[in-house]
Amino acid sequence: MNKNIQQYRQWIEQMLNEGKTVQVPVYGMSMFPILMPRDSVQIKRVTFDQMIPGQVLVFERDGQWIAHRLIKKRLPNRTSHNTW
Repeated sequence: MNKNIQQYRQWIEQMLNEGKTVQVPVYGMSMFPILMPRDSVQIKRVTFDQMIPGQVLVFERDGQWIAHRLIKKRLPNRTSHNTW
């Protein structure tokens, strides 16, 4: 990732950590036809409880931000063998 993109991502992370909503451009076709390249989305941090099926969520995987629609929420199975 080049230095300008790293600085941009750090600035966005800082804004999100401060509880602000940030508008960012969309790249790629994974959400076609709902989102097209160069559309923009507003993102903000939410808790698991605030996530609602049908919402488009943005998450980070392998250093990339990915947007996908939330279909359903499922809590992990908690057994006596797990420590939470």
